[in-house]
Amino acid sequence: MSEQPGVAAPPPKSLVWSHDFQLYVVSRAISLVGSALTIVALPILVYGLTHSALWTSVVSVTEALPYLLVGLFAGVVADSRNRLRIMVAAELSSGLLLATIPLTNAMHALTPAQIAVVALLSRCMFVFFDAANFGELVTLVTDRGLPKANSVIYGGSSVIDIAGPVVAGVLLSVQSPVLLVTFDAATFVVSAVLLLNIRSKDDLPTTSGTGFQFTQRAKEGLVFLWNKRLVRNMTLVNALLCFSAGAFYAEVVVWADRTLHISRGNFRLGVLYGAFGVGAVLGSVASASMHDWMDAQTRRSLLFLAAGASGVATFLSPNWIASAIGVALWAFCYITTMISSITARQLSTPPELQGRVNIVGRSISLGIGWPLGAGAAGLIAAQWEARASLVACMLPLCAVGLYGLRHTGKPVIRDA
Repeated sequence: MSEQPGVAAPPPKSLVWSHDFQLYVVSRAISLVGSALTIVALPILVYGLTHSALWTSVVSVTEALPYLLVGLFAGVVADSRNRLRIMVAAELSSGLLLATIPLTNAMHALTPAQIAVVALLSRCMFVFFDAANFGELVTLVTDRGLPKANSVIYGGSSVIDIAGPVVAGVLLSVQSPVLLVTFDAATFVVSAVLLLNIRSKDDLPTTSGTGFQFTQRAKEGLVFLWNKRLVRNMTLVNALLCFSAGAFYAEVVVWADRTLHISRGNFRLGVLYGAFGVGAVLGSVASASMHDWMDAQTRRSLLFLAAGASGVATFLSPNWIASAIGVALWAFCYITTMISSITARQLSTPPELQGRVNIVGRSISLGIGWPLGAGAAGLIAAQWEARASLVACMLPLCAVGLYGLRHTGKPVIRDA
């Protein structure tokens, strides 16, 4: 849209809420709702077939593994092909893969191995979607609208993450998990149709290449990430955040049982999980405003220190209400810092490298940071106790926050 002489450019909000961005948000929300149901339904479906804890855990492993398996390849593809088409193809492929589960179940031929393979492959398709998504979002909202856009996206995702498992639990009491998987398959198709109606076009040329060219393109993304100090630091920030989150999810049930005397069937355990979700939603809403009125480095340092301190206080507290408040505060700091670092990485990366740089960053944070945090917490808890493991995994956040504040001098708050 052309601007009239003497008229100020529209504010970021108008850029964010364009027709194309609305289609993008609705498409993503529909897809996430279905996935939130499936993430609960698939383990239950596998356990119902096998009554095996090992088979059930295999499905959970597929959450992070695909980033390490296909992340770099997906990033190269996203930077050399039309990103919107990649997203559509990924959604349709995921829907078709999931549709095989109700089909084989109807033929009484469903096996746990098939479910595990479908879960892994559909998650791999999501990695391709995610790689293309980073660059496509910048195209839709431009740099000015990116902080607000990320706030909207991650806020909505947090709401779905809270409500999805609850809704799935209610539906599974009256419906088969196969029906929820069928619904998820349909949401992917609907999401693809909505994406096809987006009018914006990628400026990147479609290219092809040999294996050597693939290696060169992959190397370009890795070299940029490592040599660009801000991008490298934001990737390490996310990895440390995921380290602490991995520790939390690995040991929260054990900590609640042994420290707060909350058993798995107690409603207070649900309150603790819900507190995390509430904090994450509030952090998503606040992240865009904080981007405008606080210096970036000071903001991240303060949030790191607050996350570490609230985490330590939470896991040392013997009171479950205080612990729930602490979990909410920790989640607020976690999601706000995560959005800030992702936004900074996107803004610092050239359009032609968005897929490679961001998906490698995601692979490092989710594919490495999360499992390391979960593993470290488990090892410490095996030697001492869950409380000690969680406190130990929160202390690095305090250290990084203090280090950052030391190098920023006095916190400088900008005028609103």
